[in-house]
Amino acid sequence: MDIPQVPDEILHFLEKFRDGILECLGSTVIALYVYGSVVMGDFIPETSDIDFMVIVETLSQERGHCLEELHRTLVRTHKYGRILEGDYIPLSHITPQRGLKTHYGYEKGFCYTMPGDVISPDTLVTIRENSITLYGPPPDSIIPRVPDEVLKEYMVDLLKEYTEELKECDRDLLELASDVLNMLRSWHAALTGQIVSKSKAASVALTVLPPCWHPLVQSALTVRSGGLLEDENGTILKKDAQSLAEFLVREVT
Repeated sequence: MDIPQVPDEILHFLEKFRDGILECLGSTVIALYVYGSVVMGDFIPETSDIDFMVIVETLSQERGHCLEELHRTLVRTHKYGRILEGDYIPLSHITPQRGLKTHYGYEKGFCYTMPGDVISPDTLVTIRENSITLYGPPPDSIIPRVPDEVLKEYMVDLLKEYTEELKECDRDLLELASDVLNMLRSWHAALTGQIVSKSKAASVALTVLPPCWHPLVQSALTVRSGGLLEDENGTILKKDAQSLAEFLVREVT
C-alpha cells in the first residue's frame, strides 16, 4: 500500500492486521476500512486510536474466537495493536437511516455485542467520505448516506449529553481535553455537515468562537499533544468544559 497521509510504520502494521482478518474470516470478508485521526493527518501516538470497520457476510462464534486471538497477538507483538478500536459488522445489519448494528467490537478488549447497538451517524459519514480501503470496494458503495438532518440531530444530542455528563463525572485532564475537542467536532459537524479532525475543529473554533473560549481550546490541544499546561492542575479545563458544552448547544439550536 502507498497512502501518503499514513506513516509507513502504521501502513505495515495495517497490512498485518488485514492479513490476519482475512486468515480468520476468509471469503466472508466484504470490506475493511480504516478511518479517524490516522487518515485525517491528526494522529498522535500517545493519545490517538486506530479506528477500523470490517464488513462481513456472516460472523460465527468460531470465527469470533479466531479474531479474539488475532487481537491478543497484535497487542503482544505490535505497539499499534493496543490502540486498535473498531467493529465487525454483518452486511445485513446496514440500514440507510439508522446506522450499523454491531456484532463484534474491539476497544482495548474483544467483545460480543447483541444486534441492536447502532454505529453513530458521524462514523458512517467519516467512513464514506474520509477513510482508506484496506480490502474491498469503495465505502460509498456499501455505507449508506446519512441525511444532513440526521447528522445534525445526532450531534446536537451529543452536545446535550456532554452538558449533563460534565456536571456529574470526574475526569482526568486527558479525558477532559478529549471531551472538549470532541464537543468542538460535534459543533462543527452540526453547523456544516462535515466531519473534521479534532485539530481542525479546534482551529476553526479559535477563529470563530469568542476569545473567552480560546484558553480552554488551547489547553485541550496542549494536553492532547502531551504538552505541559502553564496551569499544571488544569483549572481551565475543569472549570470551563461544561460551560462550553452549554454554549455550543445554544449555538447549534
